[in-house]
Amino acid sequence: MQSVERLQACDSLIIEHRQMEKLLDALRQALISHDLISVRCVMRRIEPGMDLHFACEEQVLFPAVSPMHPMELMEVEHEELMTLRASIFDIMGGASLTEQEWLVLKQTGNRFIEEMLDHIGREDAGIFPTCERALSDEKKKMVIADMEQLRAKANL
Repeated sequence: MQSVERLQACDSLIIEHRQMEKLLDALRQALISHDLISVRCVMRRIEPGMDLHFACEEQVLFPAVSPMHPMELMEVEHEELMTLRASIFDIMGGASLTEQEWLVLKQTGNRFIEEMLDHIGREDAGIFPTCERALSDEKKKMVIADMEQLRAKANL
């Protein structure tokens, strides 16, 4: 008997989670190494991916399932993570950092890493499987197409 693979609307989001985890690890290493240039570089790589990923969830996936499952909590977490990210950029504003600024950057950066990893874990373990169960194959196709369209616009 041949196995039939089910359509998965969240596969691309899960792939993005794995990519973000690698960037978060690079951020953690840059913070440990006290390397401001690397912190800036990694944060500049995190920012557009994070914005696009959250847009795919908030503008496409969550509305597709919101009649069945409210997603306000995830959107609040997105806002909190964006605020933490903005704080990191604010702290890195100068050409160099004092020891006190480095301490604050490390604390804020590590909090960002941990909260982002927790958020990813909640989505992978609960939110995405719930979305997959709630959506029909036809709705999944629409979600996938809409996310692809959003990603294509972002790459212009």
